[in-house]
Amino acid sequence: MTLHENHFAIIANGKVAHIEDLAPLIKRHQHIIAADGGLHYLHALKIIPELIVGDLDSIDPQSLSHYATIPKEIFSKDKDDSDLALAIDIAFQKGAADITIYAALNGRVDHTLGNLLLLKKRPGSIHIESETETITAISGTHELFCKPGQIVSLFALGDKASHVTTDGLKWELQDQSIDSNFFSLSNICLKNKIIISCETEPILLCLQK
Repeated sequence: MTLHENHFAIIANGKVAHIEDLAPLIKRHQHIIAADGGLHYLHALKIIPELIVGDLDSIDPQSLSHYATIPKEIFSKDKDDSDLALAIDIAFQKGAADITIYAALNGRVDHTLGNLLLLKKRPGSIHIESETETITAISGTHELFCKPGQIVSLFALGDKASHVTTDGLKWELQDQSIDSNFFSLSNICLKNKIIISCETEPILLCLQK
């Protein structure tokens, strides 16, 4: 299944155990961007990106030489944003309605945490997908399509997410506040569609496949 033309894929440089498992997911997208060292994964999969973004410090010259004709947005190493953050901004500038990021987890802890916080840029429109889960930030009222038995967890992305209410989970939340002391870990979907609503700060939603 090919996603709509305004859905972009960005390949980051986190650790991936089996990159071939992500290949069918990446290939669904019409627009694919390599965020610096993410180019190595695309090269291994023989997928050609439409754009390469970053300071290029994680790409060896030999690999880069295969993509001489591919457009590049090159930045200084002394920049204020990460390569992935810059790739996200550029994707939205190019008209992306939704962005799915691959290879954004399981590397350095600081990079992983930073990548998760990037989901706050546009809640509901940026997703991180791995072989085992999909992660997104949500705010307001959000419909989650899932299967009964799937595991879902909810965390606050800021100090506190207030008035959180769910419909369709084994352990429902009713006008609950989520913060560092209280969160919904390993909850279970009971329906094919779950409704989650919240106010103030967005929620980090993790859905196991």
